[in-house]
Amino acid sequence: TNSPYSHLCFRIKVTIDESYPELPPKLAFLDKIYHLNIDTINGQVSMALLQDDWSPYLTLAAVFDSLDNLLEEPDIHYSAS
Repeated sequence: TNSPYSHLCFRIKVTIDESYPELPPKLAFLDKIYHLNIDTINGQVSMALLQDDWSPYLTLAAVFDSLDNLLEEPDIHYSAS
């Protein structure tokens, strides 16, 4: 609700390969979005939970909660360049 994106609807591609849950899923926005943690060319999401902070015990619900939080507060440590 505190995000400038709260009134918009985006399509997100979720890629889960055979090594899940040992490795995190990959998220990519299919629609253009301008955000520090989302690559403007391929839409790939860059956030701590999908990189350094991943644990096989995390659920997809936790991933989407983190994405929601990321849209409200960008993470300057994981910029998608």
